[in-house]
Amino acid sequence: MSKAWYGLDRLTYRGNPAYELLSVNAIEDGFTLTLSEPLAAGITPQVSDLSALQWFYYPKEQYGGPKYDPTELTVTALTLSPDRRQLRATIPGLKERYVVYLSLDRRLKSESEQTLWAYEAWYTLNAIPRPRAIVALSDSIEVPPNTLTAAEQAAGWRLLFDGKTFGDWRNYGSHEPVQKWVVEDGALMLPGDTVGYLKTLANWVLGTASGDLIYGGQKYQDFELRLEWKISENGNSGIFYYVADEEHSAPWQTGLEMQVLHNEGHSNGKIETHRAGDLYDMIAATPETVRPPGQWNEALIRSKDGKIEHWLNGVKVVSFAYGGPEWIAMIADSKYRDMPDHGMANSNYFVLQDHGDKVWYRNIKAREL
Repeated sequence: MSKAWYGLDRLTYRGNPAYELLSVNAIEDGFTLTLSEPLAAGITPQVSDLSALQWFYYPKEQYGGPKYDPTELTVTALTLSPDRRQLRATIPGLKERYVVYLSLDRRLKSESEQTLWAYEAWYTLNAIPRPRAIVALSDSIEVPPNTLTAAEQAAGWRLLFDGKTFGDWRNYGSHEPVQKWVVEDGALMLPGDTVGYLKTLANWVLGTASGDLIYGGQKYQDFELRLEWKISENGNSGIFYYVADEEHSAPWQTGLEMQVLHNEGHSNGKIETHRAGDLYDMIAATPETVRPPGQWNEALIRSKDGKIEHWLNGVKVVSFAYGGPEWIAMIADSKYRDMPDHGMANSNYFVLQDHGDKVWYRNIKAREL
């Protein structure tokens, strides 16, 4: 009698545990993958041992459906725990509300020489975990926002915002009390309104003081600027650097911009070089690491010896040479082509943009390099 094509076979445990991918957990920059047995002593994991893909589905009544925005991800680091049972994978470009497919190479045998039985995982990344708070070296107390650790002070970092007052921040082109911005819950916050943005445009046309916020305490040449920003739904703002002076009616006439944006909600998100992290209108940020509206993003701008980098949420997303023929050609191919002083400064002010939308900035720190 032939075997029935339906029903269940009775399974009998033979006493040999399977060697498999036991669990997967999301972390702030990737995943941890736990194995049921330690990895063999002679095997060193390589980034090529882990494949990663991501996509999303539109919700519907039927299960599954076509995959949207399928993207192959690059594993940039794969490290092994001391007990050889856990792999830590660093994977830039992960997106919330996407399905992430992970597959281990079956060459990763166990110490008992078993081959992986279950080596794949499908993870629904509803939210990317926030990184752990910075911990002071002298004790285990979480460092609150808008403060410097002893290590940061020793490394030359300077706090540009104390979380309580405007300090050296003021409206671009003005020395009067700050307008439009407020200090709220330890952040520089722009309440945002369409009328306010129209006023900013009028200020630019008339050459009067604008709603943009400039740090007037110091000019920097080679530098690192670190800060956190949070944007509202459909919001737009920006971080200007290499702003030469306040003689020009707007900071973008001289300064470069790291874009701050809700990519999916604002019309600028449809333009490749106008999205969060981009060198505005010149270079697109790759990979895309921005977090959704209402969540804090960590930004770093680094300029040293004519090389500039944008980092967003721990990942370098833009890198370019500042100055020289290629830089001049890039300006000529942008919306700044008729602004002769754009991107020409050797020292700079930092400016936070008033684009009429609600935005927050905090943990603003800089150091000279």
